[in-house]
This record gives sequence, structure tokens and C-alpha cells, in this order.
Amino acid sequence: MVSTSARTGNYREVEGRHKAMSKRSILVVDDDQSVRSYLSDFLTSCGYTVECAESGDQAVARLTAGYVPSVIVQDIVMPGINGIEVLENVKRINPAIPVIILSAAGQTKTVV
Repeated sequence: MVSTSARTGNYREVEGRHKAMSKRSILVVDDDQSVRSYLSDFLTSCGYTVECAESGDQAVARLTAGYVPSVIVQDIVMPGINGIEVLENVKRINPAIPVIILSAAGQTKTVV
């Protein structure tokens, strides 16, 4: 029997069977340092490995260099490359990476 931690995705050995640790990585992209810090602290406390990028340009550069996170959590309104442009780049570079877009923008047109 193998038990799985729902929060971390980690597997541990039960009854002498195989042990495999799988730590998921998350790329947090936000120009607001307090948001990056909060998300990083929270997700790390849940057992995830977290990397942060302070701009869309920085996120795209990391992805282009070969970094493949399990998921990207990003802001939509950022200077330089905005969240929609980052999403377009992600889907071109590696369409298998899921992207979650966060926004404090109050306009439905911008968010949707």
C-alpha cells in the first residue's frame, strides 16, 4: 500500500514497497514583491518547490532556457510582457505547462 500526501504529491513507502519522492515545482510570476513573497511562502509550506520571477520577461527567459515548472501562477497586469503575452509564450515554448492567472484588476473585460 502506498500513501499519497494530497498536499505535496509525495509518495512514501508503506509495507516495505517502493519509495518515490516527487516534489512539484511552481513558477510564481508577479511584479509585486509582496504577492511573490506571500505565494512563495504559502506554496513552500504546502511542500512545493517555488521559483519566482518579477516580470513576464524574466519568466519567459527562464522557460526559454529550459526550466519546466509543473505549473505557473502569474499576474495578468505587469509592466513589459503582460500576463496574456506570457501565456502565449508558454503555450509556444511548452504547451503542456498549466498556467493559473491571478488578477487584482477589477475590470471583467481585462480578467476574462
